[in-house]
Order: sequence, then C-alpha cells, then structure tokens
Amino acid sequence: MNRVKNNSDGLPNGKGDAEHLAQLRNQLEYAIKQANDMSLAAMLYRHIENPCIEPRTGNDIRQFYLNEAEKVIANMENPRAVKLLEYAIKKYKTN
Repeated sequence: MNRVKNNSDGLPNGKGDAEHLAQLRNQLEYAIKQANDMSLAAMLYRHIENPCIEPRTGNDIRQFYLNEAEKVIANMENPRAVKLLEYAIKKYKTN
C-alpha cells in the first residue's frame, strides 16, 4: 500500500472525502456520549490498530483516530483506558 503524508485531519493531503470524515466524527461523538472510558478506548484502539480505508484515496486514516484519541484522553477517568490510548498514540504517532 502506498503511504501518503496525512493532513491534520488524518486524511491524505487534504484529498479525502469530507463527507466520509464528517460521518466518522458524528459516529465518534455518539460513541463518546454513550460509552464508558474503557469501551471508548477499546473502540479507538481497534480503529488505530486496524484503520479504515478512505474510499476515494485508498489510504488508511489512522491519523484521524490518533487525533481523536488525543482529544478524549483529557476527559477520561479510567487509568487503564488512558494507558491503552497512550500506548497506541506512542506506537503510531509520526510527528
């Protein structure tokens, strides 16, 4: 698979499908409202480990999930959930 540098949203070079990204954000916002810390961390970890593929470019959007994980960690109370996400971020963060 060709790796392309991602923009700040985690989509390759700004060429991603904005509608797809908006849909992912809406799903994640719903999950944040419904889930406890550990289930949210597990869901994000699963997506970081095996990221979705952006339909138009064929590139993974791991960076999107890493960015979202960094955002939610600050509000988590479960130390195990925090450690799980910190591990994933450390493992995959490129910048």
